[in-house]
Amino acid sequence: MRKLLSVSVIAVMAVILACGCKQQGGTKAAEPGKVLAIVNGEKITQADLDAELAGKPDFYKQRAQTEDGKKQLINKLIDQKLLMEDAKKKGINESPEIKAKVQAYEQRLVLDALRDKVVSAPSEPTEQDMKKFYDDHKFMFNRPESVRLSQIVLTDKAKADQVYKELKAMPSKFGELATKYSEDQFSKSRGGDMGYAVKGALPPEIESKVFGLKDGQISQVIQYDDRFYLFQVLEHKPPESTSFDQAKEEIKKRLQFEKQDEGWKQYLEGLKKSAKIEVK
Repeated sequence: MRKLLSVSVIAVMAVILACGCKQQGGTKAAEPGKVLAIVNGEKITQADLDAELAGKPDFYKQRAQTEDGKKQLINKLIDQKLLMEDAKKKGINESPEIKAKVQAYEQRLVLDALRDKVVSAPSEPTEQDMKKFYDDHKFMFNRPESVRLSQIVLTDKAKADQVYKELKAMPSKFGELATKYSEDQFSKSRGGDMGYAVKGALPPEIESKVFGLKDGQISQVIQYDDRFYLFQVLEHKPPESTSFDQAKEEIKKRLQFEKQDEGWKQYLEGLKKSAKIEVK
């Protein structure tokens, strides 16, 4: 009986090892020099594909492991190759503006690499340090009451009164009438939507009126300086406070960045001390 069990165990182990070997062979990384496509005589290799995937999120990389995903990525590289070839024929890559941008981007990459090399990764801040930052900067973690507003801005009082009458009859048409009548070009293009305004950010003459409105309500004509305003409140947001526990991760990253930034400044100061600099 024991002999039969031993034989069975050996057989099972042999199967497992065989499967493992097959799996290892099946997941062997592709050779960087492997040619995936040729475009007008120029090769697109596995290295090009790997470079395209570098820094991309995991789901993007996983998608590229599928047959369809890899095919799409190769087609994208082919498109890029054709477009770059066409751009070079047109001399776009030789324009001073493009060369300046390439040089600036290259400089940023080199400086980022230098920073990573000479400034060591900061240690994790203590709980006490994070709590002190939170207590000293509570204003950063408290969001005051805010309202999302739409506006119509006019320079003529009679026109403003006329638009107000139209709005009283059709409040739901505020966005449409803002596009039609408003003289503020920025919000006009968005149907009057000016985004969120926090309490304390608006002129007192306007704030005292709009914060008293309910969602969907429209203000009367409000004069401010030499203009006449109509507002509609789209949404109220009550004040919010972020607790220390909720803010801890954000504070940790900030303190680590500040420490790393301080190290970078000290390194730069050292370079300045040993350099001969003339400003003319």
